[in-house]
Amino acid sequence: MFNYWGIFLIVLIMIPNIFFAFVKNDSLQDLWQNKTVEAFEQVGRYGCILFMIIMVPGTGLRWENLRTVYYFTTGFLSFVYFILFFFLYSKKSLGSALLLSLIPSFVFIASGIFLNSIFLLVSSIVFAPCHVSISVMNNYILWNRNNGPLLLYAKENLESFPIINKSSTEIRTFEYKGEKYVIKMPLKTESKVAPFWAMMNRIFGFTLKEQYGSGRLEYVYNCLKDNGIIDIVPFVVADENCAIFKFVDGKSTYAEYFPMVEDNAYRLGAFAGYVHNNINVKTESGEKKYNFWKKVLLHISERVKETGFFSDTLRTFESMNFVTEKNVMMIADMCADQFLYNENDTIKCLVDIDACVTGPVEWDLTFWKKFVSDWESFKKGYEEYGKMPEFENWCWSFETLMDVNNQR
Repeated sequence: MFNYWGIFLIVLIMIPNIFFAFVKNDSLQDLWQNKTVEAFEQVGRYGCILFMIIMVPGTGLRWENLRTVYYFTTGFLSFVYFILFFFLYSKKSLGSALLLSLIPSFVFIASGIFLNSIFLLVSSIVFAPCHVSISVMNNYILWNRNNGPLLLYAKENLESFPIINKSSTEIRTFEYKGEKYVIKMPLKTESKVAPFWAMMNRIFGFTLKEQYGSGRLEYVYNCLKDNGIIDIVPFVVADENCAIFKFVDGKSTYAEYFPMVEDNAYRLGAFAGYVHNNINVKTESGEKKYNFWKKVLLHISERVKETGFFSDTLRTFESMNFVTEKNVMMIADMCADQFLYNENDTIKCLVDIDACVTGPVEWDLTFWKKFVSDWESFKKGYEEYGKMPEFENWCWSFETLMDVNNQR
């Protein structure tokens, strides 16, 4: 007897695999080449396919009253897999590999349990760990082939690379296989050395090393790189000790204010508008909205203890009741020196995304307004993507919050 629902699920799961393997010619190579695990995976795979389609006598829904639950659970997981495959497969990342191998494994295991099929359950238990292991190991080996040697070379030869900048990070340039790169290493990131990074830790919950090592830097780059307005320095690879980018030739500046030339202000506004309105981040609701300001107060109170100053500032902030209109992706220390410029001072590329976090739109707009002189052009560019939120009433607060980091 055929299980027509099982046939539907197998087709739904197989379609994206067939599409990428034959239409896109983009099947993943077996880089791990563990023949034992591969053999067990194949046995489990074809066992799952066979017993999903054919109902062995004595099998069937174990609990008839859970038929809807079976259909919904397996159908939902298979549909999610179908959709995610097209978004995640080409990324060739460890997380994508894990997700895309776990979902069909759960579909087969759940089907074996619901259908009371010992053959399907055994096949899925054989298939699942082997399939996950192969997917993860293939992607891990691929990552090491692409980026591992570069990271190893950079670390082994670090002292021979010229230093081009040194502040909270040490920045060096180097060449590898004919390509030029920049390596950045966190330095002054502890609270006793860098109050700014102490603030980042207290308010946003991470250090620069965690930003590098958690994979968030790659996430930020992937969110920003397709904005089509301002180029982003190409991210290559990072671990908790360093981040490597492709080298971009351009003119740097130590100024905080953006050059007033051509369409700089309009492009910056369009970039900010795109980020605020096109990149979705989580906005807390209810009581959680107030947690941000509590963290701000905590940081200022710690600065009072560290410096003996800012008691009046703390009392003023305690009297305020800030709730953001929405959270956005923002660069907490936004100013002109985060960019490279062409010879005519037009913006070429955003090169510093280290302090890119999810935070209040009012914070981000405060510093755009502070450092962009032609605000009307900025606003015009911004509103190509959405209405600019009200934020001016909070400018003093966020500028003061940054100022409390300057006192040693």
